[in-house]
Amino acid sequence: MKDIGNLLKLNKKIIWTQHDEWAFTGGCHYTSGCVGYLNNCRECIQLNPKIWPLAELTYLEKAIHYSNHLELVSPSKWLAQKAKNSPLFKNTKIHVISNSLENEWFNSYNKWEIRKKYGISSDCFVVGFGADSISEKRKGITYLIEAFDLLMENEDWKLAFESKKIILSFFGNYSGSNRSIEKYANHLGSFSNDKEIAEIYQMMDIFVIPSMEDNLPNTMLESMASKTPVLGFPIGGIVETIRHNENGFLADSISSSSLAEQLYRIWKDLAFCSQVGESAYQYAREKFSMDNQALAYNDIFVSVSRYNQVNSNLEKLTKEKLNLQWKVVSDKLKAAYLNHIKSLSWKSGFLNLLFYSRFISDFIQSYIKKK
Repeated sequence: MKDIGNLLKLNKKIIWTQHDEWAFTGGCHYTSGCVGYLNNCRECIQLNPKIWPLAELTYLEKAIHYSNHLELVSPSKWLAQKAKNSPLFKNTKIHVISNSLENEWFNSYNKWEIRKKYGISSDCFVVGFGADSISEKRKGITYLIEAFDLLMENEDWKLAFESKKIILSFFGNYSGSNRSIEKYANHLGSFSNDKEIAEIYQMMDIFVIPSMEDNLPNTMLESMASKTPVLGFPIGGIVETIRHNENGFLADSISSSSLAEQLYRIWKDLAFCSQVGESAYQYAREKFSMDNQALAYNDIFVSVSRYNQVNSNLEKLTKEKLNLQWKVVSDKLKAAYLNHIKSLSWKSGFLNLLFYSRFISDFIQSYIKKK
C-alpha cells in the first residue's frame, strides 16, 4: 500500500488488476457476504477488537495511500461492481478484462490413454473437482459431497457408483484427512505441470465448481479449453461465463440438492454432455485468447499515455491535493488507534503500544541498523 502511495505521489497513473476483494477490504480476500468494507471494516467479525483493530486500521491505511489516479481492471463484472460499491473505489475507473489461456491449453490428448494411466475404464462417468486448497470452505467441496449423499439414495446411481461406473476424482493440495470426502472421492494429487493438469481435465466427463464466491476461476477456463463442460453455482464470474445447456451447466441455486439434480441429468445424457463440451471449447478459444486480453490492455495503456501528456502541467496541483487527502485520512487513522488504546486496561494499552507503535518499531529498526 505504501509503495502504491509513493508512486501516486510521483503522479504516476497505476493500472491495478484485481483477482479478489483484498484491495477494498481491511484484509479479506473474499468477504463471505460481510459488508463491513462499506463502513471502514469497523468491528470485524473475524477479529477480536480488544487485541488490535487490525481490519479498520488496514482499511484506513489503504485510504491514505489510494487516490483517483488508480484505474482498476477486473476479470469479472461481479468483482468490478463490488469494487465500485466500496468507498475506496467509488470514484475510480474500472475496466472488465477476462483472464486468458496460453494456446497450449487447447491441445487435445488421448482421453482413453489417460484414463488407462489412472486405472479408469472407458465407460466410466468421471466427475471432477479441483482447487489450490481442497479444504478452503469457499470452494464448496462440501456441497459436492452432500450432492453425492443425495444421489446415493437413487438406486440406479448407487448401483453404478458401487460397480465403479461412476467415480469422483479431485486434484489440488489436500491433507488426506477428511473421511466424508474420501468415502466417495479419490485424490489424484497436486500438479504444477500444465500438460498434466490438462490431461486430467480431458479424462473427466464433467468438472464441478461448487464455489460460493468466485471471481473468474482459472479451473473453469482450463476445463472449458479441455472440452470438459463445467457445472457450477450461479455466482460471480461463473454465471457471467456459463450459458446453461449451451457451453456448460448451472445449478438452480447454491444447494447440494440442486447440484445433485444437475449431475443426475448430465449422467443420463452423456452425448449431450459431450456436445456442450465442444461448445465450451469453442467459446474458450474465442473469449479467452491471449490476443483478446493483450488488445484490451493495450487500449487502456494508450489512453493512459494520452492522459499523462494532457495533465502533466497539473502535476503540482495533484500532489498538493493528494497530500491534503493523505493528511485527513491519516488523522482518522491516529484517532481510531487512540480510541482503541483508551478502551483498554492500562496493562493491555501499554503492551499494545509497545508492540504496535510505529515510533517504537522505527526506533528498534534504527537500533538494529546501527548494530
